[in-house]
Amino acid sequence: MWVEAFLGPLPEDFEGIKNYNSSTSRYCPGYIKRTSDEFYPAGKDPRLSDVPLPAAWRRKTHELEDFATLFISDETGEETEMDPRMSAAELRKRGVELEEFVLK
Repeated sequence: MWVEAFLGPLPEDFEGIKNYNSSTSRYCPGYIKRTSDEFYPAGKDPRLSDVPLPAAWRRKTHELEDFATLFISDETGEETEMDPRMSAAELRKRGVELEEFVLK
């Protein structure tokens, strides 16, 4: 799944894939635009292109950004590959109804 439950279907010319990065020996999730064969790392989801990052968050430049997007908070210094636009708080701000489950 490519978070369709939260963001809806991918645009018609995009497909979710895992791109192999030989320098890290890992598969990196993302999207390929079939009309140009351009790879978009997961942090550059085409469905979020019009959604700004939350205040204090920005993309961090790094040597492997063609495979993975890093985000950094200027407030806390936290670095993550998780897109901050997909946090529960940010999804709720955009009107997504969420239900929390606590597993024990």
